Amino acid sequence: MSFSATIIGAGNTAWHLARAWNNAGYPISEMVIKNPASIPHFTTFSIEKFVDHANQLTVKSDFCFLCVPDEAIEEVAQSIPTNIRKKTILVHMSGSLGLAPLLEYAPQCGCLWPVQTLSIGKPLQWADVPVIAVASNLDVLQLVKTVGMTLGPVFSFQNEESKRKLHLAAVMSGNFIFKLLQITKEYCDSELLNYALLHPLIRESLDKGIQFPSPEFQTGPAARGDEHTLAAHRELLRNYPELLSMYDTMTLLIQSKQK
Repeated sequence: MSFSATIIGAGNTAWHLARAWNNAGYPISEMVIKNPASIPHFTTFSIEKFVDHANQLTVKSDFCFLCVPDEAIEEVAQSIPTNIRKKTILVHMSGSLGLAPLLEYAPQCGCLWPVQTLSIGKPLQWADVPVIAVASNLDVLQLVKTVGMTLGPVFSFQNEESKRKLHLAAVMSGNFIFKLLQITKEYCDSELLNYALLHPLIRESLDKGIQFPSPEFQTGPAARGDEHTLAAHRELLRNYPELLSMYDTMTLLIQSKQK
């Protein structure tokens, strides 16, 4: 079975969705891209027509994917011509939002949220990426799950609250860790240290965090109560007040779990 799609948006999610859709052999009838400078990112895919606003859509595709920022989802859904949005399945790709932004405008709607950080031009091994699906009813859910499998293994949630909580966990485990590594790299650069020397440690820590995420496997001066080393580190951070605050917060969190 083949499904046609309309894709609204030109960011990271839109690129990965278009790529997966093409790889599945499904047609992309129309794509909404406001900024013409973004079109070259998508010219390697088979897309029948580009328009620059959702209100210009003319094709009733089986699915219309809203790959736009969370705060724009409802506005974009509303701007889709009524004769189209009433006869297609509107699907947003947000991890934090439920179906409320779509329900008023489309009786059939859903969400597909890949639990992964996405970047244009960086293909993923989608077989390893879970995709969370919710929908307005069981029939629509079955269809959403079917097309979701063009991306990766699909897991359906019985309620939107669970999906929002998983999104929070994803932010903590993905975005927070990335920011911590980014800050570490900046510190190394400012102190003329080779960040690459930390790569094996980072990989081992991430692997351990996946396999053994429990306090007894925590290492480091905070975990062993090494106040001398902690004090020495704080002294080294005296010219980095934000880093010192973060260091103290993380130290307290680690020590609270060791008791």
